[in-house]
Amino acid sequence: MDNSINLKGLRVVVPQTLRKECVQQLHKGHPGAYATKRRVRDTVHCPSMAVDIDSAIASCQPCNSVKPYQQKEPLLIHPVPDLPWSLVSADIFDWNGLQYLILVDS
Repeated sequence: MDNSINLKGLRVVVPQTLRKECVQQLHKGHPGAYATKRRVRDTVHCPSMAVDIDSAIASCQPCNSVKPYQQKEPLLIHPVPDLPWSLVSADIFDWNGLQYLILVDS
């Protein structure tokens, strides 16, 4: 058994047998996919690590419990109105036990 450490630049090359454990260590604290991949880029070298991270996070219960479930809607651009008060929007909402009406002149 070879106990040497292989480096690529300043990053440690992770052997196939230790990749799962490496992903678990880098994902401690559940920082999310982007932050975990950033940690990987800064510390270790592994060609398939991004795929391994995505699959680990997809099956991570704490990460999935706080993940937003509503898909973000694309921003819709409306034409600029010619006259004031020709395009008006309104909404009613509760905040701190009080009810508010908001009216917007686009």
